[in-house]
Amino acid sequence: MPEISQSVVVSFPRDVVWRELHDFAMVARSMPGVSLEAVSPGDRLRGSLALKLGPITANFAGEAEVSMEDSTHAGIVRSQALDRKNNSRARSEIHFSLAEEDQSTRLDIKVDFTLSGSLAQFSRGGIVQELAQRLTRDFAGNLEAAIAERLTATTMADRAASEVPTMDKPPAQTSGPASAPIGLLGLLWSAFITWLRRRFGSRVSNNDPHL
Repeated sequence: MPEISQSVVVSFPRDVVWRELHDFAMVARSMPGVSLEAVSPGDRLRGSLALKLGPITANFAGEAEVSMEDSTHAGIVRSQALDRKNNSRARSEIHFSLAEEDQSTRLDIKVDFTLSGSLAQFSRGGIVQELAQRLTRDFAGNLEAAIAERLTATTMADRAASEVPTMDKPPAQTSGPASAPIGLLGLLWSAFITWLRRRFGSRVSNNDPHL
């Protein structure tokens, strides 16, 4: 199987990045051309990938299984997909791991893949390598943007919650424990933000799926 290795740096601590990678919907939104359709028990995903390889447009639909190990901050994604229009099949095994670099995180990715059918010609030469480099670079930028957006929303929610004025309580006939306040943070976290991050600076990524 051909192999591709890539490394990118995300400007957030490893624990933050690892936590966000568990949000598959957000991760999918950060990947150019990827649409996540369903998440089944056992971390099985169903979705599609749209790519443009020169004059040819490929639309793969398939399934993936994700395995993540918290103790090592590493995981594996095994997938298989079919492009009916071009009568081509793709199988891949993606190994990824996170390593600390000061206050940033290095994401190391190794992809073993097999491409068969009319699109198999693109697995030779440097075409797939160049495509993988661009996909990985754009994914890292999008992930970083989404994480920044989520953390900003969290900070604003905490600040808003702390600024809610306290109403004077009427005299109570008997004493008892106070009720816990309703957290706005939980409501914001339940709304999907998004594969994660626009660095606090001005790093703009290309989200065009037609690479």
